Amino acid sequence: MPNSRPEGLKHAAAAAAGRAGAATTAAAVGAASIASAASTLAGSAAGATASTLVGGAREAAYRMGDAATAATFGVLSALRGKRFFHPSGVAFAGRVDVEPGLGYGVPLLDEQRSFKAIARFSRGAGTPEPLPDVLGLAVRVLDAHGKGLHQDLLMVTSDRRPLGRHLLLPARGFLSRSYSSVLPYSIGAMGRFCFGADPLDVPATPRIRRTIDNVTTAVEQGGLLLRLTLAAFPAGPWHPWATLTLTHQVPTGVSDELRFNVMDNTGGGIQPEGWLQQLRRNAYQASQAARL
Repeated sequence: MPNSRPEGLKHAAAAAAGRAGAATTAAAVGAASIASAASTLAGSAAGATASTLVGGAREAAYRMGDAATAATFGVLSALRGKRFFHPSGVAFAGRVDVEPGLGYGVPLLDEQRSFKAIARFSRGAGTPEPLPDVLGLAVRVLDAHGKGLHQDLLMVTSDRRPLGRHLLLPARGFLSRSYSSVLPYSIGAMGRFCFGADPLDVPATPRIRRTIDNVTTAVEQGGLLLRLTLAAFPAGPWHPWATLTLTHQVPTGVSDELRFNVMDNTGGGIQPEGWLQQLRRNAYQASQAARL
């Protein structure tokens, strides 16, 4: 039987070289973006008034921060060969049933309808189960704002209380904590809100709540339900707006190719707010572009 070890080493070396090349490319693109932002800052300084100089400096600083963040996550994802954050996860399909008459002033939240949906559970740092990790729940409401116009929501294990909902809190199990978007969204003319999710009808046994296999089992045994909620930013009470019912697992290949993006997949009066949301968008896009 021929020795397959040299062939395996050859493939491993080629993969490592590919990751190194992708990391170099990501770093070069990031450096070019930072240099462009710095050039903009220098150009705006010539002949500018104090107010325009401050505004230009602020804008350039944001651009440099965006570029640095994107470059960092692009390099890290290229070296890892997969998502840097939330590298391992499982996706499920189901539906979102919106409750009637909530009065937020946006169609998705106010009209009683059902939408097809996809949700992905993932481990933030990729630590092995059952070690604690910041666990992620990404939800895509399909055709939420019209055909092909989806609504993405990204949430992590957090807390329902006013301070805790803005923190990334590690958990041992996917069904043992509440989830929060942590960062705010503007909702029509109503102001800023956080999105949240709470598992429903979960057996009390801690073991059932722990691993992604337990989540899969819960889905296969009749469906997994989560209550989707909203709370006025920063400390308002939580109110339900829909129920997410997950009915079957998405094939692994399809799950691995999912790209959630809260800045691009949004609409209908729902808009992520703040420069931290923009930083996250750039970091995710760079991470996705650098993956092999």
